[in-house]
Order: sequence, then structure tokens, then C-alpha cells
Amino acid sequence: MLMTRFAIALSGIILNTLLANLFLVRWLNCSIPVPLTLLNLSINIGILILLFYLIQHTQGNHQHTQALLQKSMDDLELRVAERTAELLKVNESLQHELEERKHTQEALQISQARFAGILDIADSAIISIDTQQRITLFNQGAEKIFGYATSEVLGQPLDILLPAQATQIYHQHIQTFAEPAIQSYRIGDRCEISGRRKDGSEFPAEASISKLNLGKEILFTVFLQDITERKQIDRMKDEFVSMVSHELRTPLTSIHGSLGMLASGLLKADSEQGKRMLHIATESTDRLVRLINDILDIERIKSGRVKMEKELCNVNDLITTAVDIVQPLANTAGVTLSVTSFPIQVWADRDRIVQTLTNLLSNAIKFSERGSAVWLKAELGGNQGLRGEEVDEWMQPLPPNAASTHHPLHPSTPFLLFSVHDRGRGIPADQLETIFERFQQVDSSDSRNHEGTGLGLAICRSIVQQHEGRIWAESILGEGSTFYFTLPLSPPQTHSNKE
Repeated sequence: MLMTRFAIALSGIILNTLLANLFLVRWLNCSIPVPLTLLNLSINIGILILLFYLIQHTQGNHQHTQALLQKSMDDLELRVAERTAELLKVNESLQHELEERKHTQEALQISQARFAGILDIADSAIISIDTQQRITLFNQGAEKIFGYATSEVLGQPLDILLPAQATQIYHQHIQTFAEPAIQSYRIGDRCEISGRRKDGSEFPAEASISKLNLGKEILFTVFLQDITERKQIDRMKDEFVSMVSHELRTPLTSIHGSLGMLASGLLKADSEQGKRMLHIATESTDRLVRLINDILDIERIKSGRVKMEKELCNVNDLITTAVDIVQPLANTAGVTLSVTSFPIQVWADRDRIVQTLTNLLSNAIKFSERGSAVWLKAELGGNQGLRGEEVDEWMQPLPPNAASTHHPLHPSTPFLLFSVHDRGRGIPADQLETIFERFQQVDSSDSRNHEGTGLGLAICRSIVQQHEGRIWAESILGEGSTFYFTLPLSPPQTHSNKE
């Protein structure tokens, strides 16, 4: 391009020179010699021809250069198209991968949400710890069992959930379990351990442990269940089987022996010994009937299948009926009954309250010495009855040795307080609550010496609870015991209407 411009400029200069010479020749009227002028002219023409050739040659090179440039442009466009196609393919692949990752992340979030939901609804405690035995996971089931909030235990050592005397043993067990040769326990491989709640109380638990090797880190997960209720049920079942087998076997043996002697002819039915055998068989039969009735009663009342036929009952009539029932027993035991009643009506099921009073009076008589007395008293409770110091005393919390089986009535609610007091041997403080459970007696020999089934107080508690009342006991060893229970004076709807 530069050569082309130079040739054009040079040809312009020569052309101007030639025209100037021609003009000069004409103006000087060819005063210059013609040969010289022609020579000058021919030289100029030759130069012009040379310049023309240069210009043509330069234009040819320019066209060649243009062709090369065009080819390069075509190659570049082809490469750009190919690269663009590759980039589009890579972009499509990346977009597909991003969509797959998005779906994977959504699936992971759903899985995490499901896992969190399972953790939250699980009744069992699910606890994870690291190799330092510090808590990293604590679900809601664990919160309910141990009494801690998750924020209180995360990052804390496992020791806070274990009894002090067992921490070293459990530490060693986990360290052993961390060894590569030890495989993870299966779900069924459970062992019984002890746990410690936030309040310091200990409880029996069943636990299994698994481990997850994450490379440099090992994660342990403990699945734990509180088996306190199961232990209680097992204990009650064992006591029930033991008691029922004894209570059934003893009277049945008596019945079988008495009737067998009469049937064999060894004793005549009208003889004194024969009558004695019949009396023993009758008493044993009555004992079996009482046992069966007690078992049926407590199960029906507990399950709610027995509907309390509540009505306004005269307290004097209830007490008189109960005293009449137990009076023969008191006469036989040489025990005097002292009654203090109150002329008022109470909202209750007549037959069930008489049964409650009868059970309490019978127990008091059976455990009283001959010549002693048993006191039955009924008095008003709430602001409408007790006054002054009595109201203040009633509103105070129960003493530590009192067995409480139901929430107390509100102090402003009118109620009737029954109490049965005896001067028998008394009840140990640690049994004042358990005696209201099924088949529970202060002494295992009581069922033999006093023909008890261990169900009377449990029935009383169920009946009182069905009346929205409360029952408990207070006792001093060697001085006697007092059983209390409360009943509302009026139907709940009537009372709310008055308010």
C-alpha cells in the first residue's frame, strides 16, 4: 500500500515536469534544441511507463494480499463457529449439571426435613457424640426423657447424662467400641443402663449404640428408651401373679380340702366338724368372690367403663350405711367406732362412696388393737367451711410424708373432707404413696394375716378420682394413720352457674 502511494506521487511529479517542459518549449518557441527536448520527453515517458508497471504490479500484490486476508477471515469465521458450537455444548452440559445438582439439593433438603421430622416425633432419645464424647445431636425425645433443652447440652460432655458412679465404665465402653475391629451394634443389640435427668434423678434405660466412620472422624449415635414404666409394669405383673396365685390357691385349697372330706364320708355334713368344714369352704368362696370383684372393679373404674351415677347424697346416710356394714367386723375385732358427721349433701355416686368408706374403715379396724377406737369424721372444706387457721392450714402444701394421688380442689371450691383415723402400727413414710397402687401392702404377710387382696386402696383412689376429688394418707409409725379424701358439694355445672 505504501509503494502504491509512492508510485502515484512520483508519477504525478514526472507528469507535471513533462507538462512544464512542453509548456516551456512552446513558450520559448523551441529555442531549446529539439533532440534534447525529445530526449527529455522520452526519458519522462519511460519513467511514466516504469511507474505504470510498478502501479500494476503493486495492485496485483494488493489483490493477492486481499485474497490472503479473505482466506484468513474465512478460516477465522470457521474457527469462531466451531468454538461457538463447542461453547454451546459445554454450556448445555453445565446447565444440565446445574439442574441435576439443584434436584439433588432439593432431594437432600427433603431428606433432611424428613430426618428432622423423624427425630422430632421419636419417643426414644437419639443422641450423637463425637470422638471426644461431646454431644452433637439431641432430639426432642431426649429432651423429654432427660429434661434438658437441646441448647443446654450441645457441645457438653456425655457425663451430664450419666450417673457419676458409671461414667468411667461408659467412657471405657465407648473407647473400646471405637476400635476398628469392633463393628456397629445391630438395632436388636440393646443393653440396660442407667441415665441421669437434669434434676439429678436416675432412671433405668435400654440403649443401643452405633458408629459411623467419616474418615478422620467417628460419629457415635445412641438410641435410648426410658424403661421406668416397663419396670413398674413388670414388677406389678410379678406381684399380681404372685398375689393372685397365692390368693387363689389358698382358698381353693381350703375349699377342695373341706369338700373332699365331706364327699369322702369321713365327716358328716350335720356334725360339728362337718359344719366347720362347710363354714371354711363358704369363707374361702367369699374370699375368692371378693378378689374377683375387686379386680373387676378396679379395671372397670380405671378404664372408665363404670359410669358414676352421681347425685346429691346426704352425708349422714352415707356414713350410717358404711358404719352398719363394718360394725360386725368392729365387734369381732373389739374396736369401737367413733363417728362425727355433718348434715349436708354431697355430689357423689352413693354406692361407690359407701364402698370407699367401707374399705377405709375395714383397713383401720383390721390394723387396730383390740380395745382401741377408729374415728370417722366428715367436715366442710373450702372457704365455706373451714375458717381462720383451718383454711390457712388446708391451703398449705402437703407434708413430705403425705401420699397425694390427685390435684387438690381449688380452695374457693366448696368440698367435703372425710377422714378415717386409727391408732394402729402406722405406715412407713416411703410407703405412703405406694399403698395406693395395686396389690400393695405395708407387709407381705398382711394378705395372709388380714385376708387382704392389696386392691382396696387402689379402688378407693380410682373412685375418688372419678369424683374429681383427692385422697392421701398421713402416718406416724407406732402411733397410727389417718386417711383423707375430698368430694365436691355440688355438681360442677351448678357451681359454675352460681359463679
